[in-house]
Formats: sequence, structure tokens, C-alpha cells
Amino acid sequence: MARNNKTQNALERQPGARPPMTREEMAAHCKRIVHYLKTEKRYTQPTYSLWELSHELGMSTRTVSTAINAYMGQDFFNLIARIRVEESKRLLRKASKSAKKISLEEIGAKSGFNSRSSFFYCFKKYTGMTPGKYMILHED
Repeated sequence: MARNNKTQNALERQPGARPPMTREEMAAHCKRIVHYLKTEKRYTQPTYSLWELSHELGMSTRTVSTAINAYMGQDFFNLIARIRVEESKRLLRKASKSAKKISLEEIGAKSGFNSRSSFFYCFKKYTGMTPGKYMILHED
């Protein structure tokens, strides 16, 4: 339910309430979040959650969620899905140049997707093609 101005103003006046984050604060939080996700590769765990990320960074879930939503224009789950697709693209390029065969399902699982269907859905959503087609395009 949308808040009316009276409710919003009352919330803003609550003693001890933090002022809204500045754009610079959101940018700094997002940079830290993305750096952590890419370095630690925690997104490869299919059940990785906003709470776990917040806890590991020592930030509140509200701060992490607000920064991602407002600054990056997406929610936590879309951010994780995009990073997983980037990882799967890297693995697909590597697999296309390797003599050792690896299944698309295994690449999806290594990227953090919990099912073949979620892997294919997200991959196509963010790249416009299936993982198999992407792999063929990157063969030597």
C-alpha cells in the first residue's frame, strides 16, 4: 500500500531515523557489493540471499537493498542473476575452447543456477540467445 505524504513526513521526523542515503553513498555501497560478489563468488551458491550478503558485508539488509534498487535500478535477485549469467558466459567461452566436454547443465550449476530451466531462462533474458548458441558462436 502506498504511503501518503502525512505518513511519509512522520517517518522522516522519527527521532533516531537515518537520513536518506546520498547518491554518492549508494554508489560506494554498490561498488563494495559488486566487488565483494565478484571476488568471493558467493553467487555460485544457488540459495545465496540478501540477508547473507548484508551479514557478510556488515550492512543492514535495508541499506543493501535500497542501494541496489535505487542506484542500480534492479533488485537483489536480478543483480545476482546478471552476475551468474556473466560467470556462465565465461565458463561457456572456456568450454568452447577446451577439449574436455562439459554439459550446459554443469555450467549453469557452477554459475549458481539451481535448475536447467532457470539457467536457460536467465541466460536468454540477459543475452538474447540460449547458452548452446552462445557456446557455438565462441568456438574456435
